[in-house]
Amino acid sequence: MRGEGRVFQRGRRWWIAYWGFRPNGDTGEVRESAGETEEAARGLLRRRLREVENHREGIRKFRGPNQERVTVGELLDDLKADYETRGIKSLRHSLGHMKPVREHFGFARAITVTADAVNRYVLARQKENLSNATINRETEVLGRGFKLGLENGKVSFAPRIRALPENNVRHGFFEKAEFDTVLPHLPSPIDEIARFGYLSGWRRSEISGLRWENVDRAAGEIRLFTSKNGEGRVLPMDEALSALIACLVTGLTLASALYGIPYMAVVRAAERAEERWVPGRYEALFLGLLACLLTAALANNLGLVWIAIEGTTLTSAMLVGYFRRPESIEAAWKYLILCSVGISLALLATVLLYYSAVSVFGEGGQGLQWTALREAAPRLDPRFVKLAFLFALVGYGTKAGLAPMHTWLPDAHSQAPAPVSALMSTGLLATSLSVLLRFHAITAACVGPGWSGGLLALFGGLSMVIAIPFMLVQGEYKRLLAYSSIEHTGFATLAIGLGTPLAVFGGLLHLVVQSLAKALAFLVGGSIGHASGSSRMDHWSGLLEASPVLGVLLVGAGLGIAGLPPTGTFVSEWLALAGGFASSHPVAAATALVALVAVFMGLVFHWTRMALGRPREGFDDRMPALSRLPMWLLLVALVFCGFYLPSPVRTLIEQAAAVVRP
Repeated sequence: MRGEGRVFQRGRRWWIAYWGFRPNGDTGEVRESAGETEEAARGLLRRRLREVENHREGIRKFRGPNQERVTVGELLDDLKADYETRGIKSLRHSLGHMKPVREHFGFARAITVTADAVNRYVLARQKENLSNATINRETEVLGRGFKLGLENGKVSFAPRIRALPENNVRHGFFEKAEFDTVLPHLPSPIDEIARFGYLSGWRRSEISGLRWENVDRAAGEIRLFTSKNGEGRVLPMDEALSALIACLVTGLTLASALYGIPYMAVVRAAERAEERWVPGRYEALFLGLLACLLTAALANNLGLVWIAIEGTTLTSAMLVGYFRRPESIEAAWKYLILCSVGISLALLATVLLYYSAVSVFGEGGQGLQWTALREAAPRLDPRFVKLAFLFALVGYGTKAGLAPMHTWLPDAHSQAPAPVSALMSTGLLATSLSVLLRFHAITAACVGPGWSGGLLALFGGLSMVIAIPFMLVQGEYKRLLAYSSIEHTGFATLAIGLGTPLAVFGGLLHLVVQSLAKALAFLVGGSIGHASGSSRMDHWSGLLEASPVLGVLLVGAGLGIAGLPPTGTFVSEWLALAGGFASSHPVAAATALVALVAVFMGLVFHWTRMALGRPREGFDDRMPALSRLPMWLLLVALVFCGFYLPSPVRTLIEQAAAVVRP
């Protein structure tokens, strides 16, 4: 009986018996009624035996008589009970979509609902002028019912259901100008709720349910533990990375501007060509550069950030060629061309990132808001996000001075006025790197931190290695500092790319303290270069004897650039390396350590030659004593950070690290 089964009659009905699969999944004898004729019974037996054989060979799962009796209505009843048990919030909407499906398929047996039957249902609903979105919601309910039936063993198959294309991109967004018009007319506290909703994009129920335990003050975030789709949300309370860069740029600009007032007056007097100096040109360009840097640091819209970075290129290029010498004009054109190419690639990165967000936010300005992109990163297309980061790495990496896109930097910094070089080497590079870190944060949240972090570590380490030989053989002071900027930016980028909390904190701290050291080095170099009449280091010797004040400032700047105690760069490098060795890439940290040792040896050679020895004849420092005030302030801040990091500064860097770190 096992192989062929049997038929038998009881009363007027015929029955069949065969060795098959019972409803509980066990094997054994299965009996079922087969009609009122022997011929019908034998036909059913042959069909059951074929189904059993197909099941054993893995061709098709055995259905059996119990599954053949299941109706679509029963599957929908089970789905409704499952939704009620799990407390699904969309139950009311699902029941509405379930009603027409039940009316059409309710009494049909589940085995009769094939892909063709579903297509006929879709055509019927389209003739009723229903939207594709509504029809998709109805067929999704049908598909979920079959899926639950598969899980419960009630059915052994589910029809293939194809979704219709939906043109449900949102239009008619409530733009900022309209929101600003409505907001003053809202009563309190509705106005604050509306403001929060406009900035966050969260639902009303999510906002009204917030409690103080949702606020993480240490990370600077508001956390929603669950939402409509069951996933949590994270909203940065304030843009700590932007605040950090804005504070850094503001402080460095203040020091450079205070020094620039007497410096430019002395330079203009020495040049004695008044027709070359249009009154107010330097000041206008300098303030224009500051405005663009602050806009790039504080703007949340990546399109506006790109415009601001392009603005820094235009204003700083004219400052590089400010003296109108052949070499300065050449450096300005080189800087303008290379950075314009890089910025073009950065624009493409912005466009790709916006394109990947259209399916999430629609065609509106929210797709360019970087905080919104970071929150929605898991829903973005990873292919376009990766491609966007590659273009951003090359584009904004060019502005940040990362190798191998760094070739403009030595020429530009060596030809610009000393205050401009100080601001470009610190504020400009830090701002450009912070924009790149925004793309890194989005990419890390989308595809994981390993991919973009690995590229940051690679290019950061490459920048350090490439800068070493040029620093060792360099004879011109400002070009030496330019290559040092490449090395320090590379170190900070490498540390952030390694991704451990300590390494990221150390990298951001290094970005701050090395900026203090670099600005000090450029400013003191401007005074020494003007006093000696040369920018070559072999013409500078015995500075501690020739000018003790400038000599001490030069030594302090050298300690900061070399990363020696008691300066803050020693602390930042120590923290970043400790975090790097604790990461999954200790080889990268070891490479950075070797590079730092090589740089230290070169800087010791250059600085001892400048500070010690016999003073050169003709050294005449005509800069007023007031010009040294910003240099002393920078040195005090640099040394102070080596002993103690104020709590507000530490908290700001920790929050910025939380923004960068996924």
